[in-house]
Amino acid sequence: MSRIWVGFIEETCTLVDVMQYDGDHFDKIPGAMYVEIFPPLHPDAIKLEKSSDGVIRVVEDNDKYEKLYNSKLRNIRATRNKLLSETDFIFCSDITEQMSQEDVTKWKEYRRKLRDFPTCETTDILRPVWPEKPTLKLT
Repeated sequence: MSRIWVGFIEETCTLVDVMQYDGDHFDKIPGAMYVEIFPPLHPDAIKLEKSSDGVIRVVEDNDKYEKLYNSKLRNIRATRNKLLSETDFIFCSDITEQMSQEDVTKWKEYRRKLRDFPTCETTDILRPVWPEKPTLKLT
């Protein structure tokens, strides 16, 4: 499983490295401190904050997150529309006549989940979980 690491220079509170890596051993920038970040933090929408007691924290950058979120949402909608259009042919009568009622129901449910996506299937828009496409079985 990949882990996300953030490197920063403590003296200047400067972010110098963000990387995704499997494991604990990786090339580090000399002089940088590294911390691991976890969801809901996203590596493309973070910043450093230094508290009055000198503690540096990795926090969400709301401006970057909003841009990232809107961009990801546009991409998700485009992908969803493509997946829907790729399955339009399923509901032509000559295809549905060759399918069991159970399979027709599975395809209808899949397309409904796509139309409702991302509200029904995923809790994190930045890491979408797509509905599972049924297998097309013709008799």
